[in-house]
Formats: sequence, C-alpha cells, structure tokens
Amino acid sequence: ALLAMILHACVAVTLAWAGHRGPLRTGRFHPPAMRAEDGEEPLDMALLGNRIAETKEPVAEMPLLVIDAMLPRQKLAICVEDETGLRMLDDSQSSFAGYLGVHGIDPQNGGVLAVGTAAEIVERSGRNVVLAGRRAYGLSQTPRLGEEGYHICTPVWRGWGNGDAGDAAAADDLEELCDRWKALVTEKGAERESGQLK
Repeated sequence: ALLAMILHACVAVTLAWAGHRGPLRTGRFHPPAMRAEDGEEPLDMALLGNRIAETKEPVAEMPLLVIDAMLPRQKLAICVEDETGLRMLDDSQSSFAGYLGVHGIDPQNGGVLAVGTAAEIVERSGRNVVLAGRRAYGLSQTPRLGEEGYHICTPVWRGWGNGDAGDAAAADDLEELCDRWKALVTEKGAERESGQLK
C-alpha cells in the first residue's frame, strides 16, 4: 500500500510538472538561434551567406571585358562608349546573369592576363555601369569571338582548398601585399576615381 501511494504521488507530481511546462509536442527539433557568447561579436549571418555565395560558380561562360585587373569584392565604375560594348552589357544582363569576365593587360607582353575576375553588374544607367568583383578564375582556352562582336570566355573557377603549398605560402603574405599595393595606388594618384579603393 505504501509503495502504491509513493507511485501515485510520483505520477501526480510528474503530471503537474508537465502541465506547468505545457503539453508534450511531437515534430522536428528546432535548435535555438545562434548567438554570440559574452564579449564576442554578434554572428553576422548576412556575411556568412555572402561568403557561401562566393564559393558558388555563377555562370559557365560570360562576355570578356578587358580594362583594368579587378579583385573579388572590388567595385569599379565605367562608362561604355562603343555600340559593341553596349550590346555586351545588354546580353550580359539578359543571357549571362549580369556577369562579365574582367581582365587586365599584362604589362610585360601586352596580352590579356590569364587570370580574371567575374564581375556582376550591380548598377546601370545607360552607358554608365558599376561592376562588383565576385570570384577569380583562370582561362584554359582562348576566348571565342561571338556573333555580336565581343569575346566570350569559359572560366575555370579558382576555388578554396585546391591550391598547392606554394599558394598557401603566398597567401600568408597576401594581406600585407594588398595593403602596400593600395597605398601605392592611392599615393601615386592612380585610382580611376577618387576613393575607388576605400
């Protein structure tokens, strides 16, 4: 009898606790929202989303634009004067998801640099456009001349984790090298427009 009373009391307490907590629910587990620990910076989910997007391959091919060398995340404002260039912009927005393959000129031989940056058209007003560098790539073959009079390239995307030991060693010095390059460009007044590298 005593054992039955104890068991009854345990069941009553359990039911009362369950009633206080609310009815039991079934379904998928939803983890709590991620938050920063005390003293840490808040987690920037938008920044994380941008980093993930940068690893994706945006297009299989795109028009080739030879102007200045660009870096991923750099912005460049240009004005397109010729009609072929305007057709290229129109086609980029309608058929290539707004992407252009931007390459610079090799100062040693005057040819097109083998490494370029996929740039997205983020603003356009007629002939004036703003490009945003998205991801670096290389060329494995000579770009073909399209029917509209401009060249189209097939990018070989340079992703994360596919480099060699030499790439890893060079990456250690990259931040300092970029800072020196930006300082030199600014000091020499070589920006296309004031504040371009800020």
